[in-house]
Amino acid sequence: MNNLLTTLEGLSGLWATWAAIALLAGLGIWALMNRIMCPLAKGACNASVEDARAALSKRIFAGPRFLLTMLLAITATIVGLKLIYVGSQPGVAVFLIIAGLVVMQTEPIRLSIKEAQNRVVASSVEGVDSQAAAVEYLRGRHHWLVGVHFIILAGVVAAVMAF
Repeated sequence: MNNLLTTLEGLSGLWATWAAIALLAGLGIWALMNRIMCPLAKGACNASVEDARAALSKRIFAGPRFLLTMLLAITATIVGLKLIYVGSQPGVAVFLIIAGLVVMQTEPIRLSIKEAQNRVVASSVEGVDSQAAAVEYLRGRHHWLVGVHFIILAGVVAAVMAF
């Protein structure tokens, strides 16, 4: 417990903390730009309906990339916690914990955005109301991702300023 408190007290002086904050801000801006520039969220569908329906009909929508990303995020978080427990490399530990937690929070949302994009494409032949509902759901998923990024950023900044 003492190692954790010592690490938290020195957060503002660690370069890795500020690198993590800059990375979080960049990811939040990137998510916002993806939301603004997403052609499917604007209702423009250029993809194949058959490909979208085939992707949606899979039993497991998440592929090996999702599994690998989540496992790496869990590993990064555990390594960061172990580094804090041992009391070495506090900057790297904080960076690994923040990066791992951000990925664990945002990767499922990214997967739901991909699924929502396929739903927009698949609903393009079903009618205007169906497509409008799918587009609205996609916009909501984008907003959720942007919100999660900036809430995590605010939490990390508050934690750095509190100690």
